[in-house]
Amino acid sequence: MYISHRKKEHYCVKYGGWGITKKVLDYLVENQIGKVEIVFHSKKGTKRYITDTKNFIKYGKEDSLGGFEPQIFLNDRYWRELKIPEYRKVSLYV
Repeated sequence: MYISHRKKEHYCVKYGGWGITKKVLDYLVENQIGKVEIVFHSKKGTKRYITDTKNFIKYGKEDSLGGFEPQIFLNDRYWRELKIPEYRKVSLYV
C-alpha cells in the first residue's frame, strides 16, 4: 500500500479529487502495489481515504498543473473513506 499525507492545498478542484505523480503510479503498477491511501490533515482532524491503484489507470485524468511533472488525478467518487476501526485493522497488516 502507498500512503501519502496531504493538506487541503493538495486537493485538485479541477478534477474533484486527489492525485499522485505519474512516476509514482508507474512504480506502484510495476511493483504490484494495489492500494493508495491518502491521509488528509485539516483543522477539523484527520481523515483517511483509500482506492485501488487500478482506479487511477481506468478513471484517472493526467495533467501537469502549475508546471509540475505529470500527475494522475482521481475524482472523489473513486475514493472510500476509512473509518477508525477499519483503519486499525488495515494498518496492522501493512
